[in-house]
Amino acid sequence: MFKVMKNKDQFSIRTPEYLESYDPFHNSISLNQIAINIQEQIKVKGDSLRCLDSMAGTGIVGRKMREVFSGIEVVFQDKSPGMLSSDAYQNDERILSDVTAIGVSDELFDIIFCRGGLNNLGEDDYPKALREYLRVLRNDGIIILQDHFAKTEEAKEAINQIEAEVANIEGRSDKTYVPTIEELRGLVVGDGGVFSNEQAFEICLSMKDRFVSKGIDNFDLSKISKILEGQKTIEYEKVEDDIILVYPIFTITFKKVAPIVKKSVYERTNADRAIEFLEDENQNGFFSSYVNIARDAESLQRAPNEVFSSIVITDTLFKNRPDSELASNFQYIEKHAQQGQLTFFEDRNLLPPDTDTNSLGYSVLLENRRVDSAVVNEIFDAILAYMDSNGIVQVWLSKDRPNHLDCVVATNATYFAYLLNRGDEIKRTEDWLIAVLDSGQYLEGSRYYHSPDSFLYFLGRLMKFPRIAEKIQVKLGQHLQKRIGETDYPLDLAMRVILSDSLGIQNDSEKQKLMELQGQDGSWPTDALYREGRKLIFYGNKSIPTAFSIKALNH
Repeated sequence: MFKVMKNKDQFSIRTPEYLESYDPFHNSISLNQIAINIQEQIKVKGDSLRCLDSMAGTGIVGRKMREVFSGIEVVFQDKSPGMLSSDAYQNDERILSDVTAIGVSDELFDIIFCRGGLNNLGEDDYPKALREYLRVLRNDGIIILQDHFAKTEEAKEAINQIEAEVANIEGRSDKTYVPTIEELRGLVVGDGGVFSNEQAFEICLSMKDRFVSKGIDNFDLSKISKILEGQKTIEYEKVEDDIILVYPIFTITFKKVAPIVKKSVYERTNADRAIEFLEDENQNGFFSSYVNIARDAESLQRAPNEVFSSIVITDTLFKNRPDSELASNFQYIEKHAQQGQLTFFEDRNLLPPDTDTNSLGYSVLLENRRVDSAVVNEIFDAILAYMDSNGIVQVWLSKDRPNHLDCVVATNATYFAYLLNRGDEIKRTEDWLIAVLDSGQYLEGSRYYHSPDSFLYFLGRLMKFPRIAEKIQVKLGQHLQKRIGETDYPLDLAMRVILSDSLGIQNDSEKQKLMELQGQDGSWPTDALYREGRKLIFYGNKSIPTAFSIKALNH
C-alpha cells in the first residue's frame, strides 16, 4: 500500500526537477502545435508580441517559444514560489499569483498559452481562470490551451474518476477537474471569446512513472484498473505492475474579439431595427415561412409550421450565444429534439426525419452543450445507416420515401460528423463533396437548395476543422471569386459576404448592395433558402435573409 501525504495539492507535490525531467508533453508535436498558433499571430501582427506563459512551472514552453521566435517577449506566471525561483529562470519577468487572480492590469498580452496547467484546477476555478485570461488579453489576441481535455461526456467521466484516484494515491486533498472541449468552449464564448482552432495528438502515460517521479514507490493501481475496465473511451494497456494510458491531448485556441465599434448612429439604428424585426417575428422560437412560386416572390400562403427556419437562424446568428435576445430558439429546438429524430415540419406526419434538419439541429444543440453526447451519436448512427451504396449520406432517414443525394445536405452532415470527431466515418461523402466543388456541379443548385452559393457557404463552415480546411480553403476562394457579382438576391449576397470575410477576400461592393436592401422595418426582402425537391415550390420568409444579412454586416 502507499503512505498518505496530507495537505498536499497539485502544485506543492511537483518540484522543478520533476517538471524539467519528467513531462510526457515534452515532444515536438506538443510544442509545434503551440508554435503554429504563435506563428499565425506573428504573420498578422509582427513578432513584437507580449506573451504570457501561464501556470508555467519552470517555464519550459515559454523558453522554447522564445528560442523559435526571437522577437517575442515572454512573461511567466505561476502560483508556486519554488517553481519561479528555479535556476531555469534568469532575468525573466515572473508573476507569482493564482491563475484565477493574475494580479496585473487589463489587456497586457497578445498571446496567452497554458500547457498542462488548467487540469490542475477544480471545477469552480475553470470559469474564473478563463475569465481572467480574457481580461488580461488584448483584443484580437489568442489563448492557447493544451491539455488532456475530454472529447465526450463519457471520456470526461472516466478521466475524472482516474484523476480522483490519482489524487488519492498522491495524498492530495484538492479535487481537479477535466472538462469536455464543448464545455471549455462554452465558458470562453460566454465571456467574449470565440473558438478559433483545435488540434490533437496522443501521449502514452505510464502510471508507475507518474507516481515514482513524485517519490511514491508503493501504490495500488487496482481501482484505476477497475475504472478503465468499465469504460470504452480511453485506450490502455496493463504491463506487469504498471498501466499505460493513451491520453488524447488537445490544443484549443480561442480569440478575444474586439467589441464592434459602430461607425454612426445610422448604422447602429439599422442593426437595432434588424434585431427588433427578428424579435417581432419570433413566436417562442418559431418563425413563419410562406409557400412561393419563385424564391423572392411575396406570398400570403403560409407554409405548415416548420422547425428548420428556427434551426437555420439559430445556427447563423445565435450559435454560441445562449444568453442572446432570441434564447427561446434553443428551447424551441430542444422541445422538438425530445421526440428523437428531428423533422422539417412540426407535424411529424408531413415528412419523415431527414439528414439536414438533424445534422444542423443537433449541431446547434451540441455546440451549446444542450444535448447529451450519447443522443447525438445515436442520431449520427441513423444518418450513417441510410448511406447509399457508395458510402454517401442521403437526404431521408426513412425507407418510406425515395432517397436522394444533395450536396448541401451532405455538407451539413459532414460538419456534424466532424463535431462528433467521427469525420473518418464519412470520408466518402467528404470526397464526393470535393468532387462536386471541383467539377462545378453545384452551379446547377442541389435538389433542395437552389442557389449555388448555399453549397459554398455551408462548405465554408467546415473551415473550422483543420483537417478538411487544408483541402478546401484555396479551392473555395477560387470558386467564390467567380460567384461574386453573379446575383443580387439578399441571401446570395449575404452568404457570399460571410464567406468572403472568412477567407479574407475583399467584397465591399456586395456588402454595400446588401446594406442598401434593408427595409424601413429593419428586415431584408423575402428570399427562399430551400425548395421542395425539383418542384418550383419555394419556402421563403424575411427572417432567414435578415439573420444572414446581420451576420454578413457584423461578421
